[in-house]
Amino acid sequence: MRRHVVRWLAVAVGLGLLVGGITAATADQSPDRPASSAGTDFGPDGPGPSDSPDPALSGQPVPTLPPGDPGTDEPGSDDPDADDHGDDESDEDEPGGADGDQPDAGRLTEVPASALLDVQTVGAVAGGSWSPAEPTGDDACVAADQGGAPTRPVVLTADDAGGRLVQSVATWPSSRAARAAVVGVGSALESCGFAAAGDPRLGEASAAFDRTVDGAQQHAVVIAVEGATLVLAGSGTAAAPGVWESLADIAMGSACAAGVHGCH
Repeated sequence: MRRHVVRWLAVAVGLGLLVGGITAATADQSPDRPASSAGTDFGPDGPGPSDSPDPALSGQPVPTLPPGDPGTDEPGSDDPDADDHGDDESDEDEPGGADGDQPDAGRLTEVPASALLDVQTVGAVAGGSWSPAEPTGDDACVAADQGGAPTRPVVLTADDAGGRLVQSVATWPSSRAARAAVVGVGSALESCGFAAAGDPRLGEASAAFDRTVDGAQQHAVVIAVEGATLVLAGSGTAAAPGVWESLADIAMGSACAAGVHGCH
């Protein structure tokens, strides 16, 4: 009798183990269980955002950038909105900026000769030989003082009487004052018979003018640059296409010597 009881107990324990094994196997095949990472083929850089995480890495963040990538928050990244300097401050030393608009206690009281064109430069551009000359009545409005600012004029003529160039440069206490003077000087030229001919887009502010003197076409331009204003008028060979534009560019580069901060 005792032997039969032991046998039935052994059978019961065996059935219990069998039922438990079947239940565990069924649970492993449940559709609610996450798919195993076995057989998953990650790339050489490991799992990406769209890959299923390895259960062994549960709780670990999935990398979204390759190792060593500084990200878009670091200076020098490809982020177009990133500022490598770390600030949005504008450069106050730019012409016409805050620094250039402040009156300078050490401003010039007279215009240096280097701020104007000389006979060698004009001859090299317009051709021929040139010499200084005295202003005539038609030159008065170009060579006149500009609004009471310290001004230096010069008149140059070709030795063969084929060209004439009149220039004046004034120095102002600030770049802003020089830019504002362009309007006033332009009005003075119009009172002398010049007609406005648009804005040549030179320097910090500019205006172009034309008139006819004794049957000859005369071009004029007013330019503000670095706290100085330049008035240049040319006729004959000095007003020839290509020559006139070159003379205006060179004169603008020289005029900065009379600027509130000099040439940059």
